Amino acid sequence: MNFNTYVKKLKEVQDKSHLENGYSHIVYQIFDIALDDEKHSIVDTSSLKRTINKATAPRNVIAVPDFVITKKGYFFDDIQKSDDILGCVEVKYKDVDVTNPDRLCSMAKNKGYLEVYNKVIYTNGWIWRLYDGTPDYVEINFRKNSANATYGELLKLLCSINWNE
Repeated sequence: MNFNTYVKKLKEVQDKSHLENGYSHIVYQIFDIALDDEKHSIVDTSSLKRTINKATAPRNVIAVPDFVITKKGYFFDDIQKSDDILGCVEVKYKDVDVTNPDRLCSMAKNKGYLEVYNKVIYTNGWIWRLYDGTPDYVEINFRKNSANATYGELLKLLCSINWNE
């Protein structure tokens, strides 16, 4: 997907559907470009419910993310192999939900995404935030700078993530 198609798709979701799920499809397509599928997989977990034996969404996590990044050889056999789960992607519709993430940090009874997944991406396609084990983040913001170069920066950022660290 090139930059013009990417922005066109984002605008269609914004103008026509107003649904988080509309952005999810675009985000998945970006990962289809940027994720090394020889080493990693992206698993759609958006419809999972939390249970004690869900492979990518343990019972004590604060919420179930939309996508989980795993090692390529990851296989669900009723046991969560946390070493094979490398990160997660949370897709939101509103900009404010990306810039004010509510699921990063742990609470009294539930573990936050940073504790469970370590590498966390919050995005709605317009704004991308990468959290690499801490509440500090790297941001790519198409609302501030919607240019082909920004799209290149996004792809470069996503391709540079060392999911295994």
